[in-house]
Amino acid sequence: MNGSFVSPNRLFLTIIVLFAVSFASAQTSSLSFTIAISQDEISVTETFSPDGRQWHIVNIAGDFSQSGEPGTPLLPQRTVFLAVPSSAEFVEVRERTLREIPLAGSYNIHPAQAERPVSSNDEWEFTEMDAGLANSPYPYPAAVLDRCEDGLLRGYKFFVFRYNPVRYTPATGALRYIAEAKYEVIYRKGEPPETTFPPSEVFFEMARSIAINPTDILRPRRRPASISHPRYIIITSSALEESFRPLARWKTRKGVPTEIVTVEHIQASYPGIDLQAKIKNCIYYYAANYGAEFVLLGGDETVIPVYYCFCEVNGEDPPNDPNWTLPADMYYAGLMGADITNWNANGNSEPCEPHGDGVDLYPDVILARAGVRTPAHVSAFVEKSIRYEVNPPLSGFAKEFIVSGVELWSYLGDVSDAEAKTEGMLSEFVLPYWSPNITRLYDSSPGIDLTPALFKGYLDMGFGHLHMATHGGFTSWSMETGSSYRSEDASSQTNFSKQGIIATIACNSNGFDTESDPCLSEALIRNPNGGATAFFGSSRYGWGWRDTPAHGSSFRFNDEFYRKLLSSGVHGFGRLATETKITKVSESMTLNSMRWLQFTLNPLGDPELEIRTEDPFVITATHESHIDMGSGFTVETSPSGLSVCVWIEGESYYHTGTSPFVFPAPGVEGTIFVTATATNAVPYLGNIVSENLYAPREITLVAPFDDAAIGRGASSLRPTLLWEVPHDPNDDDLHFRVQWSDSPNFDLPLGTLESRHSDPGFWGGPFPVESGTFDTLGLTFPHELVHGNTYWWRVSAWDGTNYGNWSEVRCFTVDTTLNTIMWSQRVEEQFMKSPSRAGVSFHGDAITAIQFPTEDDQFGVPVIDAGLETMTNWLHYESRIAGSFDQGQSTERVYQGAYSYKFSTGGGTLFGGDYQQISQVFDFTQYNALFFAIYADGSNDNDRIWARVFIDDDNVFEHQIVSTPLDAPSIMLDISEYDGERELALQYYVRAFSIGARKDCYYDDIRLGWTVFSSPIRFANALEAMSWHRVWWNESGTAGDFRLTVQRVEDRTWTNIEGLTDLQYSPYGHDISWLGHQDSIRLMGKFSFDGGAPVINDWSVSWRYMANVAEASELPQELAISAYPNPFNSAVTIALDGAGAGPAPTSIEIFDVAGRRVACLGSARQPDGTVGARHASPASNTTTGDAGVAPKTREFIWQPDASLPSGVYLVRARWGSRSLNGAETTDGGRGDLDPTGAGATARVVYLK
Repeated sequence: MNGSFVSPNRLFLTIIVLFAVSFASAQTSSLSFTIAISQDEISVTETFSPDGRQWHIVNIAGDFSQSGEPGTPLLPQRTVFLAVPSSAEFVEVRERTLREIPLAGSYNIHPAQAERPVSSNDEWEFTEMDAGLANSPYPYPAAVLDRCEDGLLRGYKFFVFRYNPVRYTPATGALRYIAEAKYEVIYRKGEPPETTFPPSEVFFEMARSIAINPTDILRPRRRPASISHPRYIIITSSALEESFRPLARWKTRKGVPTEIVTVEHIQASYPGIDLQAKIKNCIYYYAANYGAEFVLLGGDETVIPVYYCFCEVNGEDPPNDPNWTLPADMYYAGLMGADITNWNANGNSEPCEPHGDGVDLYPDVILARAGVRTPAHVSAFVEKSIRYEVNPPLSGFAKEFIVSGVELWSYLGDVSDAEAKTEGMLSEFVLPYWSPNITRLYDSSPGIDLTPALFKGYLDMGFGHLHMATHGGFTSWSMETGSSYRSEDASSQTNFSKQGIIATIACNSNGFDTESDPCLSEALIRNPNGGATAFFGSSRYGWGWRDTPAHGSSFRFNDEFYRKLLSSGVHGFGRLATETKITKVSESMTLNSMRWLQFTLNPLGDPELEIRTEDPFVITATHESHIDMGSGFTVETSPSGLSVCVWIEGESYYHTGTSPFVFPAPGVEGTIFVTATATNAVPYLGNIVSENLYAPREITLVAPFDDAAIGRGASSLRPTLLWEVPHDPNDDDLHFRVQWSDSPNFDLPLGTLESRHSDPGFWGGPFPVESGTFDTLGLTFPHELVHGNTYWWRVSAWDGTNYGNWSEVRCFTVDTTLNTIMWSQRVEEQFMKSPSRAGVSFHGDAITAIQFPTEDDQFGVPVIDAGLETMTNWLHYESRIAGSFDQGQSTERVYQGAYSYKFSTGGGTLFGGDYQQISQVFDFTQYNALFFAIYADGSNDNDRIWARVFIDDDNVFEHQIVSTPLDAPSIMLDISEYDGERELALQYYVRAFSIGARKDCYYDDIRLGWTVFSSPIRFANALEAMSWHRVWWNESGTAGDFRLTVQRVEDRTWTNIEGLTDLQYSPYGHDISWLGHQDSIRLMGKFSFDGGAPVINDWSVSWRYMANVAEASELPQELAISAYPNPFNSAVTIALDGAGAGPAPTSIEIFDVAGRRVACLGSARQPDGTVGARHASPASNTTTGDAGVAPKTREFIWQPDASLPSGVYLVRARWGSRSLNGAETTDGGRGDLDPTGAGATARVVYLK
């Protein structure tokens, strides 16, 4: 036992440092160690055999356990692992000191018994002490230190010994213990192992954990974390691959780079006589080449094949009994030996025999299995594994320990043997190190009738740990009365977030490979609403000793499992299971129950899972929110000294460190995920935006659009590409480069042109141009392209030092047969979307929403208590938050069938700095928008009261509340940057308040939603005379409806357009011809439904092309612009007399006297009553002439921004590229005006 893991008065070890000794025959070295035991660590227990005879059992605290061959004295012993150089060869061991002390009294030591299956109730005979030992005058055992086979753990070599510190003399009943023993181990240098692995921090810690001389193991050179060197591999089928992706992403984010490898790839790519051998060779490849440490076998036996081993116990090997065919996942973990895939080297019918079959019981990777078969199984397994680590309950979970048991063979005194043995485990291996909240559910517990219903009810309340000692079948655990607890019960558990770790001695209940699907362990693991997060138990028989409190093999493994967890600080589930089994290897070198359990104890769960034993603390961290991609940054955590990982997904930037840590510059743009983790903690999850702060910003492309067909004659063979001039952080002038290719990935670009090289075709200069003007520039191809070909293109800017990022990639097809311009996106990427969003898939030219939630499952947000009935007939694609906040708020107002949450000052009970709040944790992965409305009423508008919304600690919304019935309707917040489980808080915050006054605030119709946006849409050729035409879509198979909103940019912000919001389907589409010529638009789609699957397809935006000559006769020929009132104070009506016939004007533009455009009103009210305006509202039509004749006057109302000063402003009307008087404009659509030129036909005077 390592003394650092126990209190000072317990067993202690003294490790003597390495020293060299010379021999005449060869150069040798030696290691010395001392083991000392104090008498107060030794206890003797009385027990009785079935015939009433008294016996004694000796215990030593710590990592000692009773062991012995049947018929020999049952005495405590421990395994000693002495770490030596990997090339060391054992010479001899010398006893330097042996101080032996007698124990007072005479003892009758219990003889070791033949172990029996836990589920066995067959006839059993007590094994008497061996006749040759019963009256022996010599102490037993003769040797205090026995040498065992050497161990090799991923390159760490150990000389292994069995230490026997208590000796018994049968003839006299005397007991003596070794108070102090010092040994010197002599070794020589031999050949190092042929197989070597890259350094592993995990196996270094594991080696130090089991070694009696941990300080002699030197820490390996730490390998820099690399996304290309996975430490964790998930092996699964291609059908389950994507379902495991969130787990791989989380593990990578926390600092364990993870890769998924499919069995289909392994089958085709790796050597081996069968799939098992190929999988093992794959694991070896990743371990030897990349340093992989963790392996998850992602599936049951139908996904990942099982390797079966042979073992017999007590000479028994019943033929054709499936209980004696042992599934051994550890086959995949032992990677040392001449032929690592062959564990049947002698070629007989009994693989995995102790000697000669090449079995490696010392694993070289930490391995576990997920007993899953379908994507739904995987999703449940992944979700609970991530939730356990990322969002655990803060209390009432980690320390909740349920211990349960049903009589195994007999009663020991007044209690069942299950209770007696379990309580012995608690007193020796749990309670000395931990203070859990224990719930005892034994068949012999007073007042407990352990039925399946009672047991299930306790599990539904949640548990951090559960230990079960009972009989087991493949799908059941025995109970005291009634039927068994079965897989059906496990599948219906509802302990939700309180799903802990199970260990059991029961037989068979982990039989994941049998036809009984699901077995009990699988049912617990697959249950999405409850069950367990991980399971440690046997896939076949468990083993133990009858009629004695001494622990047999199954209990001894579980004793070590809890001792390692609680005293040694080993919290990783896979490491804990692996290290537990390693400590028993020396006892597993013959055909016995220990070897049996080495094969059948197959851990189910995430091998890298960090087991919780205490209520978690919440990690906080400080770091910058934005950095230049060329600068490093510091992450500091509270508390300090925690593990931190930073990662840009999709890039090679990946680093780990211990806080506070200065991380290197990313060198690329993107979102840096910042993750800090620690044992028994809630991890910190944050983001840093990495940008090239000194390079030009990304360019916005104008035309042509994706999948545009460029036509109208031979001129299309030399099309023009258009883009906007971006901003440069240093205001440097800019050059541009344009690249085109015949594939979207630009592996082999067809050409690159740069304005800084004076390449032909660029226009809009002279170059370089001033940055940040957002003027439209272009490139006309200097040569003809090929008719019918599709080309992809992109643009970036150069500021003389840095290139900016490439723009988005667009494509167009050259088609000389077209004589009109109409565009319709027909590609999968027609809507910007996140692949992590659940419930929506995209197919071809359609957007299809599938797998809609039911009333009972609003996209994973629990539907709780009141308010549900209001949603029956109006389910939305958003997940309404109706009654699902933990706090019970009043619900006095109901808006459109949705719940409100009311806050109030309560007549002045809140003062400056006070707030009220409701909050709840939701899974934000499935949403990108938060919707709500705010209502307010009260007595005093001078009060400083604010509605605020927080996501975790981020203040995402803040709005001052005033006394109006409808204060802030239809609010939508973009929450796309938030993934995973986050706390959403709605707050009512008082900055200053009038005493005695009252103000109420209601949050109404709160929904987490999912909204899609199209790419920005612009004219294909901004220099042509064109007008917007129509937006149209087709609906098919729609249950519910699809609402579409048209947005345009105002003040560099996408803004809804009045009259084009929440449009419903029309077979004729919706007219947008009144939009301004310079308007760029995008479409925002929102789904509502009543349980079906809307399909939206064939959607398009079109415009009309008007050749100047052809349209000249259609343009107004005699026009006058008038304005009234003029001068004006708040609004002015602008009338176009004579503009009623013919096409609508593209826009009405307002300029200041310096020629700067300050407003663009869109087009005026149309004869059909439709209207569109920016900074304007519609005025009524003025009509002249006979009935049925088109009106001759169009009117606008301009309401200037409050920021505009008083002064004279100029008005101009535009049709395409023509101004009011029909003259061509020369500003290229930029919006500047020469106030002395033609077209400035009206002046208005604005007086504030």
